[in-house]
Amino acid sequence: MKKLLTLILILILSVTFLLFHDKGNELIKPYLSDYLTQYLKSQLKQDVEVEIEDLKIDIDNFRCTTLINRRTKVQLKGDLSLSEIKTKDKIISNLQIDIDQGDIEELLQISKHKSYAKGKIDLQIKIPTLEENRYRGIITTKLYNILLDEKIIKKELDIEVPPKTVINGTVDGKLDEESIIANGKIETDLANLDFKQAQYNLKTKILQSDYHLHIDDLSKLKPISHRELRGSMNIKGDIYKDKNLTIKGVINDLEGDINFTLVDKKLQAIISDISVQKLIYTINYPQIFKANLTGELNYNLAQKRGIFTSKLNQAQLLPNQLTNLIKKIQGADLTKDRYNETTFNAKFNKNIMGFDFNAKSDTTELKLYPATINSLNNTISANYTLEINNKDIGGKIKGKINDPRITIDSSKFIQREVIDKVKDYIKIDDDTLKKIGIGEKEQEAVKDLFRGFFR
Repeated sequence: MKKLLTLILILILSVTFLLFHDKGNELIKPYLSDYLTQYLKSQLKQDVEVEIEDLKIDIDNFRCTTLINRRTKVQLKGDLSLSEIKTKDKIISNLQIDIDQGDIEELLQISKHKSYAKGKIDLQIKIPTLEENRYRGIITTKLYNILLDEKIIKKELDIEVPPKTVINGTVDGKLDEESIIANGKIETDLANLDFKQAQYNLKTKILQSDYHLHIDDLSKLKPISHRELRGSMNIKGDIYKDKNLTIKGVINDLEGDINFTLVDKKLQAIISDISVQKLIYTINYPQIFKANLTGELNYNLAQKRGIFTSKLNQAQLLPNQLTNLIKKIQGADLTKDRYNETTFNAKFNKNIMGFDFNAKSDTTELKLYPATINSLNNTISANYTLEINNKDIGGKIKGKINDPRITIDSSKFIQREVIDKVKDYIKIDDDTLKKIGIGEKEQEAVKDLFRGFFR
């Protein structure tokens, strides 16, 4: 009996020495490092090296510093309760995991994700208990100069990201049995993104979140928009992701509202009383007229095809090449009119936009049809017809959008001018016809004959 008690005492003292003594901790480190390395290799199906640099186990707590693949340092600490040794998941509580300036590419690989980015990350995870089916925790992250890999993101997520996009920001979240709830702020050289409540359901795999996207300089989006935009923009809305991604939002920067819904690359936008001048400034086209625009856009982002229909309220032409030309040859100032019946409709087919424009006032009607804009070479080709006080003139608008050439159909213009001048000199009235002996029945026939020469 004494020998048995002595053996038990020796074992207890040995375990106590290994667990709670510095030298004992040093002896345990290589074995624990090897165990964690083999465990992570089996779980992740890839080569992982775990090295324990520091280990301190006391009676009621522990601290541990590990190095993953010689790049990412992980600090672990928590409370110990050896009285719960029979229930393994209750031995450790209040577990805290800290990663300071960790390698995000390494962490993505360890978590079985593609290398979407490179850079550094601070990560802090607090887990009250490791009990099964009682998952709870608090997660805090901070991102430092994260460089996105646009090629991998495009291939894996089908999302276009401009080259050399860098991200900084913070994300805080809570974990429970069913979901992760997070809020954060992401800053990039393109735009800033805030979200107050993003929720991901661990069972249904559904993500839903609010968002506020602020773009301080739209010209930086040229690699995505493929055009030089101007100004700034704020977009607020909601995101819902199950099998498909649904993004809803509203834009208020153009005086009116643009409410849009994007579902699986199919975009629908309802436009209410936005300023045409602000819209044209934003898309960097020449200022031609001012009005408030109401309309609807349906566009397929994958096919790059769509339809746009709109009406313009109280449209007024602004001085441009066409109005200046008409004023010189006709004397009419088109900028003085209010065009109460104005429509603009367009069809998009990849890089070509075909459109028709019709503006009508009490005295003037302007039509552009057929008309096309090529976004690749930024050119316009359009036929126009202008009717002023029942006198029409027509021609073509062709060339670079910012400086097109406007021509007049010379044959129609000369014919109309000749007719007007001849009519001024030739008077066909009843008294003249009577003097030359033509009766009333013949008078109308003669009038028609003369008029026919000048139609």
